[in-house]
Amino acid sequence: SAQRDPDGAFGLSATAASFLAGILAHAPALEAFCSPTPPCYKRHGNWAPTVANWAIDDRMAAVRVKSQQSGSAKECYFELRMPSSAACAYLVTAAVIAAGLDGLRQELPLPPPGQSAADGAAPLPTDLAASLLALK
Repeated sequence: SAQRDPDGAFGLSATAASFLAGILAHAPALEAFCSPTPPCYKRHGNWAPTVANWAIDDRMAAVRVKSQQSGSAKECYFELRMPSSAACAYLVTAAVIAAGLDGLRQELPLPPPGQSAADGAAPLPTDLAASLLALK
């Protein structure tokens, strides 16, 4: 698996770390695809993320990572927690791939897990207008 490296931090490969860093770097813009209607923003903070962060097995993180250094490659995956049920899965998938590939191209470093806004995690837009501005 390209995601798994038992010697990497948190069991993640350098490829996975840069891909995930790209998703986080573009998370405010991704929110335009993940929350395409005004009512989508009412769910933020209610089992939906409010900042662009990642964490191991944390359902409030923007990206939940399931990985253990001692685990198998089959047990390593990312779960994007940002999309609402109104999101188009195809558009979200395409946008996430583009963001992740940008992270790989730029070799972005992965921030520490579980960051809050106070720790430097970017806040996610709180309305559709802000999401669309981030997408520009």
